[in-house]
Amino acid sequence: MLAPVTSATAAASVGAVPQDRLMDRADDDVAMTEMVETPGGPWKGIVRSVDGRGSDGSRGLPPVSSMTVSGPDGADLTFGPLINEKAVPAAVHVLGVPDPMNFGFCPICGSTENLTREHVPQRDLGGTVMTYTCKPCNNGLGSRIEEELRHWFDDAIFDVRFSGGDVPGKRRSPRILLRTDTEGRVGMILDVGRTDPNLDAMLTSGTGEIRYRIPNPRVWRMAALKHAYLGACLALGEVPNTELAAAVRGVLVASRDGDRGELPPEIGLTSGLRVAQSHQPAHGPTIVLATLVDAEGGVLDWGLSFAGTLFVSWPLDVELLQQAIDRFGAPDPAA
Repeated sequence: MLAPVTSATAAASVGAVPQDRLMDRADDDVAMTEMVETPGGPWKGIVRSVDGRGSDGSRGLPPVSSMTVSGPDGADLTFGPLINEKAVPAAVHVLGVPDPMNFGFCPICGSTENLTREHVPQRDLGGTVMTYTCKPCNNGLGSRIEEELRHWFDDAIFDVRFSGGDVPGKRRSPRILLRTDTEGRVGMILDVGRTDPNLDAMLTSGTGEIRYRIPNPRVWRMAALKHAYLGACLALGEVPNTELAAAVRGVLVASRDGDRGELPPEIGLTSGLRVAQSHQPAHGPTIVLATLVDAEGGVLDWGLSFAGTLFVSWPLDVELLQQAIDRFGAPDPAA
């Protein structure tokens, strides 16, 4: 494994941070501890190029999407998106493009008070203002669940603490972005944030320990559900009143109003959602009613594409999906 790379320094090490995107664990205990080995000390190098929203301002990309580091011997080390062996090549078939809409009330809880501009999806995934929700559903619910979706989207581990060498105790570090080099090894890139000055000494010691958390699917999938629900309302041009739509609103409000630190309710709807990303900068319309098709043109799923960066399954009744398709006059691509 390759370990921490900052804006000006890279370090090589070996460890056991899981490589399969770390994001599909179903249990609630997502705190993990791994041993980190840095034989010979950190590998030092100079960052030559960085692509991502933290460097070139590209919306919808992680802070570091790719990075090339040059070492003292002149050799380059290039990182790219974390390899996901479960990924299936797919494309989006556009069925319709919803317009922004102010429903006059919060489409999540129904409140007409304190309506605020809502980005769909959240801004760091490439979203723009598409509707209005009340302040509790925008800021309160968003602060509880959307950061976890950002960690998932960025392939990041967070709440990171290192220990090792002669440095006593555990020392915090910024969250870590997991990336893959050209040889398939997993690299850890320190995100922007305060870094303990003892971290380098810990890595130089040769052996240490890293404790971290991974994005909890019960949380980030709830954020995906929120975006998909709002996107579906915009595609329909109205807030639906079906039993399933009411259930979605209920679980979103329960997630908003839960105690701090409490996990959102676990429901089959969120675990069954297909949530996929393109690893491309934001492009095209902010919201697209779409089908996801494979390389042969077969339909994999029906849902919503957000800013060309994120796809989420249709979260409501099939009859409502057909209603949305009919609203745009789109032919059935599976016919």
